[in-house]
Amino acid sequence: MKRAAAVTSAVPSLPPRPLGRWFFVRRMQSLLFVAVFLSALGGVLPVAVLAPLRASGVALRPFDDWALDSAATLTTGFVVERRLLTQVHMGSKHPWQLTFEFTVGDGGALRAVGYAYDDSLGAKNTGDQLDVEYSPSRPALARPVGGYVSAMPPWVCLLILVAIGWEVPVGLVLLGVVAARVRSLRRLLTWGVGAEAEVIRVSPVWYVHFGTKHPYDVLYRFHDHSGREVVGKDRTYCYDWAAALRAGDRVGVVYNPYRPQESAIWLQSAWVARER
Repeated sequence: MKRAAAVTSAVPSLPPRPLGRWFFVRRMQSLLFVAVFLSALGGVLPVAVLAPLRASGVALRPFDDWALDSAATLTTGFVVERRLLTQVHMGSKHPWQLTFEFTVGDGGALRAVGYAYDDSLGAKNTGDQLDVEYSPSRPALARPVGGYVSAMPPWVCLLILVAIGWEVPVGLVLLGVVAARVRSLRRLLTWGVGAEAEVIRVSPVWYVHFGTKHPYDVLYRFHDHSGREVVGKDRTYCYDWAAALRAGDRVGVVYNPYRPQESAIWLQSAWVARER
């Protein structure tokens, strides 16, 4: 493999230094990928899971079931329509969707839809009597006694919502972390003090990979403006360039003069070999 041009001395130019818009990708590629992937997945997965249910008129409303668990009034209604939902199952059982009408305390008639896994409820025919419970504060919120407002029990609905809903908040938190790191790194590379550093060790990060390639951690040492030796480490996704580095090679670094331990390799300069 041809040695990268960075094996020769290369002190970064004086600040302010120009940076490309996507300069950070070669430094935090894995974190950026995970953040974008989770955010995108969290947007697509709920649509993929819930849209077919929504299109078929199936409801997942666990909070409405919990509301009826805490306060409900009993009444009598009758079945208007029933059908077995074969596209929904809990174990080996499918729910029955029951459309029913019932009367509330003031004598008004309402129609609602509920679900039941009890075959005795599913066996009811149109016009059969049905025990109903409804919310006294929201009479339109109702279900068959022994059934649910949702097509699945509330705890199952909650598990589904948690399983398909955690990606977006986690992805957004990671995007926030990326944004904060990018701001800090941009400030450092633009305004920090340039120095020449000696490579101590180059280590591939085997547990992170994109395709067949791994990023590299580069350990280096340099002397700050007061003459003190400082040891720093930076991760890079400039695969070929980092793979060509050897202990003793000289690279350019930029450091914070107030906290010299805060440093980074200068990867934007022309001395970085282009990836092949």
